Amino acid sequence: MIISIIMKKENNKSTNLSEDIFSSLPTTNKQSIRRGKTDVCIEAGTFIETDIEHIDWPEGITHIGHDAFAHCGNLETVIIPDTVTKVGERAFIECLSLRTISFSRSMLEIPLGCCAECLVLETVNIPSNIRHIGYDAFVKCLRLQTVTIPEGVISIGEGAFSYCDKLATIFLPASVKEIGEDVFYSCDALQEIIVPKGCKEKCVEMLPNWREQIKEEE
Repeated sequence: MIISIIMKKENNKSTNLSEDIFSSLPTTNKQSIRRGKTDVCIEAGTFIETDIEHIDWPEGITHIGHDAFAHCGNLETVIIPDTVTKVGERAFIECLSLRTISFSRSMLEIPLGCCAECLVLETVNIPSNIRHIGYDAFVKCLRLQTVTIPEGVISIGEGAFSYCDKLATIFLPASVKEIGEDVFYSCDALQEIIVPKGCKEKCVEMLPNWREQIKEEE
């Protein structure tokens, strides 16, 4: 089975990386794609610090391990298939070229540090099945300007959007019951926290330092 992980080469040509040539990876990356009876898992740290530009996901993939694609500096777009039910912590941390990420409609949680320090990340697509956004999930994503948290999300972890310098508008749903400390710390451009009608006071209780920015939808 070819995974079609496209690697950037010095001569600008690309090659497909299949399971049987993982031995060519550096020692720290000699982990594999594991196929069980009913699922396919990318193990923790499998492609850490590699030059991946594109991911053609294995059919039936269900789990992505922690740090699996961490520090992949050439990865620009990630669309996580709907077969994926779980993504590990820091799976895409410090992918410095990542501009767009779309999460699976089978996931319940965006984990701790998932896209932390993705400095040029501009678009985050969060589906309505997500219930929890983890600690520091999008910390220091310096190009994020607008984020929509869909109805269904229950909690947003501490520092989840901290140091997002250009974040100007965020939409919060009525379903949110818990927001961690410093969730918008050092978000100096944040002007609008938009909530559904009737939810302003509840949101102010969770974000007392952002009272002036909290506005109900018209």
